[in-house]
Amino acid sequence: MPTKDQLEKAMQALKKKCQRDGLFKYMKQKRYYTKPSEIRRNQKLEGIKRFKKIEAEKKKYNHKSKTKSNQRLVRMERDKIFQF
Repeated sequence: MPTKDQLEKAMQALKKKCQRDGLFKYMKQKRYYTKPSEIRRNQKLEGIKRFKKIEAEKKKYNHKSKTKSNQRLVRMERDKIFQF
């Protein structure tokens, strides 16, 4: 028979796994109808947020190399972020 502590640890692990997989976010989105225009707007805002986060990390580590290959990589990353 499992103890109370074991059950709590199992519940925490399940909750963490569901959060990582995005299950809670998906359930929250499906709770109500969302217009397609709102979905596109939210996706765009999430992409911008990810892009800004990546740029902040680059500034943090001072990746200021201005070679053409580095600029090409930055463009490729940016294009990946904004793909829907």
